[in-house]
Amino acid sequence: MNMSTFHHTHILKYICLMALWAPVVAAQPTSAPVMENHNGPSIPNDIQVEEQVGTQLDLDAVFVNEDGQERPLRTFFDGEQPVILVPVFYNCASLCNLTLNQLITSLLDIPWLPGTGFQILTVTINPLEDAPLAKAKKTAYMEEFGRPGAERGWHFLTGSGDSIRSLMEAVGFGYRYDDDTMQYLHRAALIILTPDGEVHHYFHGAYTPPGELAIALVKAGDGHLGALKDRFWAAVHIFDAGSEKFVLNETLLLTVLAGMVLVLFFLAFLAIRHGKRVRPTD
Repeated sequence: MNMSTFHHTHILKYICLMALWAPVVAAQPTSAPVMENHNGPSIPNDIQVEEQVGTQLDLDAVFVNEDGQERPLRTFFDGEQPVILVPVFYNCASLCNLTLNQLITSLLDIPWLPGTGFQILTVTINPLEDAPLAKAKKTAYMEEFGRPGAERGWHFLTGSGDSIRSLMEAVGFGYRYDDDTMQYLHRAALIILTPDGEVHHYFHGAYTPPGELAIALVKAGDGHLGALKDRFWAAVHIFDAGSEKFVLNETLLLTVLAGMVLVLFFLAFLAIRHGKRVRPTD
């Protein structure tokens, strides 16, 4: 086989692969049914998670980590890793445990480990809870997660009433203490923050599909998280407010594919011209 035939064969192969790849990409699932069943008290309608996308957190606000050390929030934002904020309270017997359990389920299906691509901040909304309780909670969940090293990127924080209230108001997380049930009433949510501490995305409910979580983290990471294929996959998805899911941006995807096909045809054209000019000698 001469060089011209070799070029033609491989270029045509790439064009065929691109044509086959497009419908496969379009058919990929990005979410699973949302789950928020729990046995706790019903949540009044006036307690909601009001989205505050674009809000910059006060990174000087001081919290206490599971080892009892006071740390400003900026300690957990390095300018490169996006952050998952998980508001809970540690003595919760229902929704909070469900939220953390479901988060572990989702994390086990994404390729990155907390601390090596993103951070997680689990923050109590109860100012009476202390560091030893947070430590016990972290130990239990690290054992359940079962991935060594995750403890370096998953933090369980407590704080003063003022620090907690300021943070929750900034992210729009509604809650209040109920004397009848002696529990904090709140809804389940994960809040995705940028590496600089800006509110980027919300997931409502106790369960977040791993595909959706991965896309949100890559987008919030702004080029710092994921391989090229992960960034491309995130780039061709947009958030649909109606369905509250990431969906394929078909216009962008078709534009990219059309551009790639045009480039391949142009390369094929150049290869053919080159093949006509350079003929093998007898």
